[in-house]
Amino acid sequence: MKYLHYTSEDFALDEQFQQWVLNPNADTNQFWKEWLATNPQKQKEVSDAIELIKLVGLSEDHTANTHYLEVWNELKQNSERNSRVSRPVWKYAAACIGIGMLIVVGLWWKYSTLPEKDKLLTYKTGYGQTKSIQLPDGSRITLNTNSKVYLSAQDWNKQSERTVYIDGEAFFEVAHTPDHKRFIVNTPHKLNIEVLGTKFNVNARRNQAEVYLQSGKVKLTSNTENLLLVPGQMAEYNLNDRQITVHSVDGKACTAWQNHFFVFDDEPLSKIAETIEDYFGVKVRIADQSLAQQRITARIPQGNIEVLLDVLTAMLKITVTRKNTEVILQQKQV
Repeated sequence: MKYLHYTSEDFALDEQFQQWVLNPNADTNQFWKEWLATNPQKQKEVSDAIELIKLVGLSEDHTANTHYLEVWNELKQNSERNSRVSRPVWKYAAACIGIGMLIVVGLWWKYSTLPEKDKLLTYKTGYGQTKSIQLPDGSRITLNTNSKVYLSAQDWNKQSERTVYIDGEAFFEVAHTPDHKRFIVNTPHKLNIEVLGTKFNVNARRNQAEVYLQSGKVKLTSNTENLLLVPGQMAEYNLNDRQITVHSVDGKACTAWQNHFFVFDDEPLSKIAETIEDYFGVKVRIADQSLAQQRITARIPQGNIEVLLDVLTAMLKITVTRKNTEVILQQKQV
């Protein structure tokens, strides 16, 4: 099989592998689970490739990876290495030359004007961790579990705008500046959030980005549209249809993670399974498709996967099977 001799870069450049990472389904999950079980020596290459694809924000639209270009070129300026940016990140960025060389050539002039001294700081959390970050302008970011933010280490007072890149979930408290300097959050989904002084939550995982506005104003810009949010609204952007949908939500549910609670409001089990994967770093498999659509409403303490699974077992009448780092949920047999 061709994958047997793949490097991490080969996996990242493989279109079928990209499809699995960006838009997984039951068949592809099963294939890669079985393949890795047969070839455990390739686990590191596969993990590195997944990290690479998520880092550069690749999408199914291989001709318009704007976010990839921004991150790649900013990282390229960092050849001296900043101690906060891990060495593997540069390896991933360099490997992306082949993915988007034609685009890089066309836009190189724009991005090569970044100052040589410009460097990126990386802040990240592991599974089950949260972190509070104070930015140079007085803004604050609370980073949820299994998430990363990248920002310039250069003096923010000398920059025309404040820019942050996010992969995962975070709550932003943006400080106002006397010169009304723009604060921009970029997601891997090519959804950009522009704010002045405000508080909002961003969850950018898999093929979807969600933005909840607690106070102030934010402007959302995608490849196809732009709009303004008002407090109490959530915008959802999906890479598949490239559309932004807006609706009113319970703000306490959106930010409950800051108080170490899961809050599910009529949430399908399929979505809860993703939350479990993101928070605890395990793989969740739902054996029955009908079970995946069952919904629950609950408020559950974070920190212990057994507590969460016990609640799901009681509410949905299901059985839970643990196999190493995989959790299998299936309908209880009568």
